[in-house]
Amino acid sequence: VPARHPSVAGGVGLNISISEDILSKVGQPATCLGSESGRDLNPAHVLQDFLAIWSEVDQTLEESGFPALVDEFRAYTDLAGRRFHLEGAGADGQEVRVVSVRDDGALEVENLSTGLRQTVHGGELLPIPTSRLIS
Repeated sequence: VPARHPSVAGGVGLNISISEDILSKVGQPATCLGSESGRDLNPAHVLQDFLAIWSEVDQTLEESGFPALVDEFRAYTDLAGRRFHLEGAGADGQEVRVVSVRDDGALEVENLSTGLRQTVHGGELLPIPTSRLIS
């Protein structure tokens, strides 16, 4: 079905209460809300709270688009300056540094091998293990 507006499909995973044994097998740094908060959390209550907040975000996105949220997003994100493997977006496996989040939500990234900058509208950013960072 053709979209009336530019669209994105996304997923959110919340690690609410996962044992350290399981977290150690994830293959990248991972934690859960229970460990970070120091409390036993009820998954149903966390989901209810998350959906209430997400409904507000979704309504703002629908009515005003990402530019209405970009300043708040920038205030909470730590993407700028971080290094990742970029998968998808025609750049599979490139090691990149995020330069900025644009007003439309796209990322400006710098290829760490070539120094070339590009705007990325989709794909997956996978953390680069510290021991493999390119200078």
